[in-house]
Amino acid sequence: HYCPWFGNCVGYSNHKYFFLFVLYSMISSGVADYHFIHALYHGGLSFMQTVMLCQGEGLSSLISGFLAPFCAFHCWLISKNMTTLECCEQWSKGTSWVSPYDQGMLL
Repeated sequence: HYCPWFGNCVGYSNHKYFFLFVLYSMISSGVADYHFIHALYHGGLSFMQTVMLCQGEGLSSLISGFLAPFCAFHCWLISKNMTTLECCEQWSKGTSWVSPYDQGMLL
């Protein structure tokens, strides 16, 4: 399917790169969020710097808040060896999908 955030179609051949993009985006947003909060906590900044840091922290928190469940969902999909399209097809049918090749977490 086409992903507007990735700017490309996500399929079998590039699902790894899509997942890594989401994972690294979530990590970098979390790191930025930490540093914004750290800078605001220690203070000593002018009013304008504080306002800009608050805006950056709010935006970073918003992005992290959207990316964390999205990344968790894709981790779950990878653990089930499914794509988003397969998951949506099975949910629309109301059935649970079990891969014939799934041997569980431990052999």
